[in-house]
Amino acid sequence: GVTNARIVNGQDKLDVLPKGSPVFAAVNHYSGYKLLDIEQSEFGLNLSGMDDVIPFPFFYSSLIPVADKLGDNLYDAHLEMPGVFGKIQEEAGLLVVPQEQRAFTDVKKRTQEMINKRQNSLIAIFPEGGTSGKRNNGGPYDLDKFHGGSFAIAYELGIPVIPICQYFNPNSGFEVGILDPVIFENVPEVEDRDVRKEYFGKVAEQTRIRMQQWLTQRQQAVAA
Repeated sequence: GVTNARIVNGQDKLDVLPKGSPVFAAVNHYSGYKLLDIEQSEFGLNLSGMDDVIPFPFFYSSLIPVADKLGDNLYDAHLEMPGVFGKIQEEAGLLVVPQEQRAFTDVKKRTQEMINKRQNSLIAIFPEGGTSGKRNNGGPYDLDKFHGGSFAIAYELGIPVIPICQYFNPNSGFEVGILDPVIFENVPEVEDRDVRKEYFGKVAEQTRIRMQQWLTQRQQAVAA
């Protein structure tokens, strides 16, 4: 479609995933969607808590070839938007993440409810929690710290996580790189929340490093 997306690396990594079953896609938060912001006034709206209206399907539309390969429908885990847009998110079947802090239990419950209704879901998650380069004063492919919450939810619900890198090639459109699925090894089966948080934080960091390596190499290859 509009992103002209294609898988350039790692399509074989999808072969190990169950077809038609829920999968988390850990994706870098590329900020190209900001070019498509729409002023609220164009919709006759004036909602507090947001400036322009962001066409959020553009966040994850580059993953359509991946969803097609898996036989899954494509959804997004997205922060809850105010007013009528929150209702649109729910009606669209997105995994809506509340803005409040300490929402882990709520998000886990919502995730379980979602996959109960839609087993064939490829759910795009953005572990940075914000656009790449925003907090570290970097560029669009300088990944910020990954949060471990989505990895913990995936583990507890038995949902595989596959890291997916999206790179925008100005000459051809979005290029998608698929990495080996995340492996959860020696998970501390304890009630201590801090211990588990540290573990999943390390898993998130290892995933970030792998994705950063791919994105850096892609930039270098295209520039050469």
